[in-house]
Amino acid sequence: MARGQALVTQTHQLLADGGRPEGLIYLLTLALWGNQADMSLWAPDDATQPSHRQADHPHEHLVVNDAEAVAHYLTSMHDAPRAHPPCVDCLLDNAGFELLGDLCLTDYLLSTDQVQTVRLHAKVHPTFVSDAMRADVHTTLAWLRRHADRALRTLGERLHAYVRHRRLQLYTHPFWTSPLPLWEMPDNLRELLAEADVVLAKGDANYRRALGDAHWPLTTPLADVVSYFPSPIVFLRTCKAEVIAGLSSAQVQELRQRDPAWLTNGTWGVIQFVPGRA
Repeated sequence: MARGQALVTQTHQLLADGGRPEGLIYLLTLALWGNQADMSLWAPDDATQPSHRQADHPHEHLVVNDAEAVAHYLTSMHDAPRAHPPCVDCLLDNAGFELLGDLCLTDYLLSTDQVQTVRLHAKVHPTFVSDAMRADVHTTLAWLRRHADRALRTLGERLHAYVRHRRLQLYTHPFWTSPLPLWEMPDNLRELLAEADVVLAKGDANYRRALGDAHWPLTTPLADVVSYFPSPIVFLRTCKAEVIAGLSSAQVQELRQRDPAWLTNGTWGVIQFVPGRA
């Protein structure tokens, strides 16, 4: 798993740089492109699977890139007056390499003290073949802790300590494997997510559920569609279905000319931030 070792080594280097916004932007982008590793569409060794992880310009295929705004929001939470310590929730998508990227982002947020708590939301069982479950998180942490590579082992021990001290928490809920749109989430889940300062929603399925899997006009403001959501939300999603909002007419026209299959081929992605009501 050479790419996993490279990812973890890069995370350690970013931590050594002192938790600058550029590091957070980089890991947000990697967490997005990790969503290309989707075994429901491509086998792990499928040469046709798109990948921008090693691209010289990882932002080139971002249809919407709010990474800088997200980084500013996250880095400013620590100093802002608040009723409780900063908390970030993450709606997980795929196990494997994508989950490792999510754990690296989690480690970065916790190790730089930008947030006090990260809460990961996993599936109780797979809806799609590679959906991340609670067991996948525990298995990945155990694999990291016993790995021969020192960087991976150090990451595993650090994350394990965060679990022990309740800074890293793991949740499941039957709703995540239901067919319902996000606006039909039950009250207990809505109340839990409302506690978060921001929710990171990973993947195509979570994005589609946020939009009710409906074919909104592509230029519909995303904030209008997800105004029901109880907290600020960030979507980290590669485009694998013909459902999207928040674009300009010029963007849509240019994308259709550049790549007729841009909505479905997994080559393009979004980092979209809806900060919630002012």
